[in-house]
Amino acid sequence: MSKGFYQLDRMLSELLTDVEEGYRELEGNRESQRLRRTVVRAVFVCIEGLCEILSYHGFPSESETERPLTAKELKVMDGRVVDLKERIKCGFSVFSKAKGFEFSLDIQEPRYSAFIKAKGVRTRVVHPKKFSDLIVSLEDMAAVTSAYLWAHEEFTRAMRAWSENELSQLPAEVRAEIERELRA
Repeated sequence: MSKGFYQLDRMLSELLTDVEEGYRELEGNRESQRLRRTVVRAVFVCIEGLCEILSYHGFPSESETERPLTAKELKVMDGRVVDLKERIKCGFSVFSKAKGFEFSLDIQEPRYSAFIKAKGVRTRVVHPKKFSDLIVSLEDMAAVTSAYLWAHEEFTRAMRAWSENELSQLPAEVRAEIERELRA
């Protein structure tokens, strides 16, 4: 396993732990605005980290991909696109192109709409203009939770599609051995 992959695995693990621990603390004190804001920040740091993992770390250059990157994807890779909605879409697209498999981010899923709403909550909490911007309602928390579940599920789905693609390229006997090991 390459050092870069190990670092990405550690980063992902740490980000997921931050979210889990944030929710665990909040469970003990659901009315705490500080803990609600902490969870909002942890969820979006995690989602931003997923974008980084997908877009930037250890993937081939555009010239090495079978399918060319779009102008928008190149801007994301260069760090010129800051909008998270665009970064997450491009991140999944760049990853699938770089790894040579087909994947389509599910933006028709209702939790994607929650992601868009939660992104507004994050912006309000991280860049408050007035005191009320710091208040995170239960409805806001529901959107943030749905956004997290959507992003996590899409990331998992992409990793599964990548793994299945990689397995499909192995000789049948090697694939069968790996599948036996995975079932054990």
